[in-house]
Amino acid sequence: MNKYALVRYCLIMFLMINSNYLFSQSPCTAANYAAAPVVPANAYPYFSPSTGITVTATLGGGIGTLNNFQYACDGIAYNGANPVWWLNNAAQSITLTFSQPVCSFSVIVNGTGNTEEFYFSQVGPGPNNCLGVSGLCTIGWTVINGGTGMLYNGGGASSNLLVVQNSSGSTTYLLTHNGLAAGSRYALVDCFQPCPLSPICTVLPVEILSFDGESYNGYNELTWTTESELNNDYFVVEYSNTGTEPFIELGRVDGAGNSNTLLNYSFTDKNKPLSDLTYYRLKQIDFDGKFTYSDIIALESKSNQDGFIYPNPSTGNLFFDLKESRGDDIYTITYTNVLGNFHKEVINITKGINTYKVNDFSKLNSGIYFIQIMDKNNEVIKNQKIVKE
Repeated sequence: MNKYALVRYCLIMFLMINSNYLFSQSPCTAANYAAAPVVPANAYPYFSPSTGITVTATLGGGIGTLNNFQYACDGIAYNGANPVWWLNNAAQSITLTFSQPVCSFSVIVNGTGNTEEFYFSQVGPGPNNCLGVSGLCTIGWTVINGGTGMLYNGGGASSNLLVVQNSSGSTTYLLTHNGLAAGSRYALVDCFQPCPLSPICTVLPVEILSFDGESYNGYNELTWTTESELNNDYFVVEYSNTGTEPFIELGRVDGAGNSNTLLNYSFTDKNKPLSDLTYYRLKQIDFDGKFTYSDIIALESKSNQDGFIYPNPSTGNLFFDLKESRGDDIYTITYTNVLGNFHKEVINITKGINTYKVNDFSKLNSGIYFIQIMDKNNEVIKNQKIVKE
């Protein structure tokens, strides 16, 4: 190879490897999608002059074409293209192959029936859990399939520009339609975003930035914040009375699916266990069933902070040390055994520290009792389990 051929070869390789830097293109947004070229169905293989990328298309399931592709979103008209693909049954698919990895591309779809579903997946090597789909026009549209598809569930036609983002990068993507009604027009938009030469997944899984709680009279309030979310289906809030015994599910809180912004969550535990300390953790569940646990936190019951019942176990009398900071009050004390039988008594409480001797406790049968103290507003002041010997 002479030196001129060598220079030419090196120049070609440089242009191929560094096309990211020679061509500048941004993902489709509300600011630029209306001016972006729409690729006709008969234009493949398509060369993008803005990115230097060539795209080929492989059709499956007998996809046809239609003309008169003119739709608008939020009052702004798309560029037209003729012809465009026409998908009208669940067996149809389109495989797009780019000449280099892209981390973002967009398609225009038009759902014409009540149930039009559009799915996207990465084909070939590389992590698939970095792919997500968002819609520029969202009225009547919802994200489905763990963030990798969109559903149109409304009356009449509604177009949408779907932005497919995949921070792991791929050259090949499969676009699947599950049209249960009249069908949809479907076209690629020339606003791809090339990826680096060695793309890696930069979208983080669910990152819990903080998990905390506060105890109030009668309930515990749990709060947590996520820094990012990927395929996050929901959180399970679990508790344990000791922190070592098995954790028990209290409830569930829906996740956001995919997010790269700070999100705040909360859960109220109104059925606190009767121990002084309650231990909590979060179980985060992905759409595919995978899960992770948060750190464990412990909250001291507010009622236990405001009072103390002793001795425990007791062979006779029982003493209550109760702290009242608001002023004089009337407390109702309920003793309930494991059979559901209960005994009630009412006492007067003054502001400050009160010590109350329960003479009637010695008259109760031996066994386990759950003691609940409530003020005149039916707010729980204290819950505690006592053993009567």
